[in-house]
Amino acid sequence: MVKTIKIGVSGAGGYGYWYLKKILENLEEYIIDLAAVFDPDIENVEIYQELLEYSIPCYSIYTDFVKALSEVDLVIIASPIHFHARQTIDALNHGCNVLLEKPLAGSVEQAEEIIAVSAETGKWVMHGYQWSYSDAIRSLKSDLVNGKYGKINHAKTLVLWPRGFDYYSRNNWAGKMISEDGLAINDSPVNNAMAHFLHNLLFLTGDNMESSAVPIKGKAELYRIYPIETFDSAVVDLKTKNHTRIKIYFSHVTKNPKGPLFILECDKAVIYYGELSNDITALMVNGETKTYGDPENTDQFQKLYAAVETCRSGKEPICRAIEALQQTKVIQSLSNLEPTLCLDDSRIRDIPGERKYVDGLGYMLFSCYQQGVMPSKKGFHIKGKNQRFKI
Repeated sequence: MVKTIKIGVSGAGGYGYWYLKKILENLEEYIIDLAAVFDPDIENVEIYQELLEYSIPCYSIYTDFVKALSEVDLVIIASPIHFHARQTIDALNHGCNVLLEKPLAGSVEQAEEIIAVSAETGKWVMHGYQWSYSDAIRSLKSDLVNGKYGKINHAKTLVLWPRGFDYYSRNNWAGKMISEDGLAINDSPVNNAMAHFLHNLLFLTGDNMESSAVPIKGKAELYRIYPIETFDSAVVDLKTKNHTRIKIYFSHVTKNPKGPLFILECDKAVIYYGELSNDITALMVNGETKTYGDPENTDQFQKLYAAVETCRSGKEPICRAIEALQQTKVIQSLSNLEPTLCLDDSRIRDIPGERKYVDGLGYMLFSCYQQGVMPSKKGFHIKGKNQRFKI
């Protein structure tokens, strides 16, 4: 008889809502049981009445939820960044495996504690970077590690996703470095909305099928125009232990959206996503091409199905915490840098009650992405300069 996997979920609003919808839709097909749901505002989340209809145990007090984990196999954590470490460690210590949404934690110290407790308890932590579970990315990674394209020399990605005043006012931690109770958050495009795409390049440039590349140093230009503690735009140039250069171009304050895009420049091919096609395409020096498809075509909840099957089969987990740690190392290094207060004051536009943006910033960042250079090289009247760091 196939074992029923009992699931607990922390965080019923935001992205946790979509996890809960997917679980409720697949209770019978995937032989799973939703055994406990926690949210401090559980009675006011959109899915609460539906949970009651299914007689799902719901908790607004965290300690009550933790007590209920004794019979749970898998805990899905979709809570705010600064709760990731505590809640993951509590779940591991109660004998549960964990599927944790991005990022791993707000600091390297918290992340390393998660990894240590996972080793001590023998329970695993899988990470919710959905592209790492997609058919397209895993097929490409297989060819990369098997040497089909030679060494990856440069990798870069661009994501321009405008966000408004409501994005930064939606909770009490958006754009903050530290929570009210002193826990690291370091919320920013690189640690939240676009964390997936930094991780994706670290994952693709890792030396074997499940590993991520290890960043060792870099330089960054960080900007902000919103009144936040961190930054709303970032360009980062990383060097990794395996001698690959990784560059990211992220912003929440462009006029128009663009991306995600990425390019891998290898000895034997250039691999594109998003600019020429929505399929990942390798253009080889011998004139051949290979298409891998669009990672968005794989159900984003493949990570859920994979976690359930890993619980059931006992196989080695994929997208492990130790690999997600590399993104957190970058974030902690960036948190020690000082964002430039703004780009060019004359270019800042304010749409009252809606959002801010920097006129021309999207064009400038896309141009920098294409050329693989930092914005300060483009003469955009930027205040400040490159800041170098070691990881």
